[in-house]
Amino acid sequence: NWIDFISLSTLTFSEFYPTYKKEPKKDAFVYLDNEQSFIAVYENGEYLYSKTLNPLAPLLKILDMDYNKFIETISTKGVSKDNYDVDEFLVAGEIERFFSDYFMAINNRLSYGKTIFYLDHIDNIYFYTPFHIEGMDNLKSFWDLSEINFETIKVEDINFLDKLTLLYNEKHYEDKINFSIFPRPPQ
Repeated sequence: NWIDFISLSTLTFSEFYPTYKKEPKKDAFVYLDNEQSFIAVYENGEYLYSKTLNPLAPLLKILDMDYNKFIETISTKGVSKDNYDVDEFLVAGEIERFFSDYFMAINNRLSYGKTIFYLDHIDNIYFYTPFHIEGMDNLKSFWDLSEINFETIKVEDINFLDKLTLLYNEKHYEDKINFSIFPRPPQ
């Protein structure tokens, strides 16, 4: 009945740098899951902007596949058509098309930043999904032409975004505001 805190997922990536001991540069963080997907762009560790991207739900509808079956498929067979059987040709094609369109959408969101925020380039893209995608590192070549380092963040026991959100809220939480309409009971 009460809310402890509200935080924007896109702001929590500021905790990435001290947590993973990375030097802040001109970085883009990409999050992809079933119901949400977005890109958050940072310059020297400071949040600049974020934009939504297509989540997996439309792809799963096209494939007529539930989320768990998709995770099983993508974590074993991945993004390469060569890993799929002949009878899975349509599935492999749709997955390939999704990621091709997805990377183009990321590129378009980065172009927006170049125009609006005068970013001359992006140094790094940190890509995360809460499940493993086989062969994702093979898609790095898409970004090589733009001289962008593309790095997949390893799946851990706790969701990467949840982990950063906890760390962010630990530093920024103030117990002065009650966001809910109900009084908070004593603890």
